Amino acid sequence: MKKWFYILLIFSLVINIVLIFSNMGFRSQIKEQTKNEAVELANKDFLTKFFTYKTIKERYEGIKPFMTEQGYNSTLPAGIELPEDTDESMSVSSRFDKHIPFKKVVNEKKVEFLNQFSLTTSFNKIASTQEVIVRTIMVYEDGTKMWKVDEVEFITTLGAPDA
Repeated sequence: MKKWFYILLIFSLVINIVLIFSNMGFRSQIKEQTKNEAVELANKDFLTKFFTYKTIKERYEGIKPFMTEQGYNSTLPAGIELPEDTDESMSVSSRFDKHIPFKKVVNEKKVEFLNQFSLTTSFNKIASTQEVIVRTIMVYEDGTKMWKVDEVEFITTLGAPDA
């Protein structure tokens, strides 16, 4: 009788150890999945704000929270000051959709994306649509505990998406 009791005790101990290690594996998988979702969402939120706007000023004010200082500066043409958007006669707006991201994890605090998407730009109410590829480099900031865009590079324009 004691022999069976000890065998059962050892068996339950082994089962509990296996369950503890398996639970630790699940926790790390959940943590990794959450981190992946956060960087992908930050990338898409930036692109949405950067490429969906009604005015140039709205565009640049909208992207600031998603970017490092270096990233923000990489989006501005050299020496430009943001317009006040007071001239109603010349309007530029843009809309972003059909986003397909391609992700490369460089390390735990740096992720690069090649983003392919459809971009419709309107100038004085005349619209044109193109397929665009943009590279974004995301870095994790410990101070803000957020993923932010550290660099933006326009790779190419592929022309009309339905052509």
